[in-house]
Amino acid sequence: MTLEIGMTALNQGRFLDAEQAFRQILETPENLQHIAPFLIFSLIEQNKVNDLHALTASSELSNTYQKAMFDALWHYIKQNRFDVVASISQHLRPEHRFLNVITQFLEACIKSQSGDTDMAAPHFQKAHALAYETDKTLSLPENIAELVKAGWNVENDAFVLSVMNDSELDAAKAKLLVEKNILPNSQDGDFVIYSSCDEKYVDAYVEGEVLSLEKRGKPQTFHLNIVGGSKACGEKIDVLRAKLKYVRLNYSIEHAPKLHSTTYFACSRFVNALAVMKLYDQDLLISDVDIVFNERLDQVMSVMQKHDVGYYFYENAFPWLRHYATEVYVKNNAQGRLYLSTLGNYCMKKLYDHRYWTLDQAAMYCVALAFQRSGTNVSICDLLQLGATLHDVQMQMDARLVRNQTRFV
Repeated sequence: MTLEIGMTALNQGRFLDAEQAFRQILETPENLQHIAPFLIFSLIEQNKVNDLHALTASSELSNTYQKAMFDALWHYIKQNRFDVVASISQHLRPEHRFLNVITQFLEACIKSQSGDTDMAAPHFQKAHALAYETDKTLSLPENIAELVKAGWNVENDAFVLSVMNDSELDAAKAKLLVEKNILPNSQDGDFVIYSSCDEKYVDAYVEGEVLSLEKRGKPQTFHLNIVGGSKACGEKIDVLRAKLKYVRLNYSIEHAPKLHSTTYFACSRFVNALAVMKLYDQDLLISDVDIVFNERLDQVMSVMQKHDVGYYFYENAFPWLRHYATEVYVKNNAQGRLYLSTLGNYCMKKLYDHRYWTLDQAAMYCVALAFQRSGTNVSICDLLQLGATLHDVQMQMDARLVRNQTRFV
């Protein structure tokens, strides 16, 4: 009965009455998960910042309230109620640490909706600094922690332009590929397909990707960069080569002990892409390894005729989920090489500092916008909009695909 009273009061805009009803219910701890969001909504509507702080910072159950607080403010943002976040922000003090972190993060998301990284990046950086760059790391629910870290990957135009021609970063990249195994042959195909992964992914996915190309029955060069590959890994490649008639399978081995991390494995393909392009002097289709190519792969050349770079664009509130790294086609021309150099340098610069998931896609997003606003002459197109969906996901990837898709929900 008390819940009904609280919900009725909430729906009628009687937020103090709703608060009192929900607080009464919450005297019984087992009601927390269900009722906490409603209490948070009633407090937000009353702008009771101190009460919100008490629940999200001082309570033994702070993580439950933190999640409820984030979800509530995200609900307002989806309704374009940006004023709610702004109102909370105006009443915050330095000791309201968690509330400062999430309002900074959400303000960044709001500002990034227009693609303005110059306005969004400082908020993302401040949220990260408040959470992690102090004497005591802020305790956050895993999902919120991942978001705040992902936001740190977003930089403004000045950062992009500063790494564009950074000779020290270029020199560091040049030292990474320590071994190359290139089969003697003439050029096969109009472009080189290039993937990068660590050794365990070679076992799991590379054969499926390469055999999907072989089934097309057309000459094609495939280059695999193996991060931390061993002699045994080279032997596995030799076994796979024996199965191939149409695909020329080449590989390089990379040793990057100072940079090794899950994030680096995702970024390696871009860090080394320009070096691979120079090996072949051809266009590159930079691809995930956990896919299989379909018959639409033939469309990519016609789609890319008037463009230098192409990949998939998506609408999303989070910048790092707008530009996808699954398939990235880059022309072997001055514009394409500038793109690869800048993208690789962006990743390298950030990898030397922290290593957070989504860095590759955040870099793609920021580089594209910085190029556009600075007048850099690189034409980037949306392969998805142009109908060039070149791949399908390997069956064994289904579980990880679902996990990645829900990572930031």
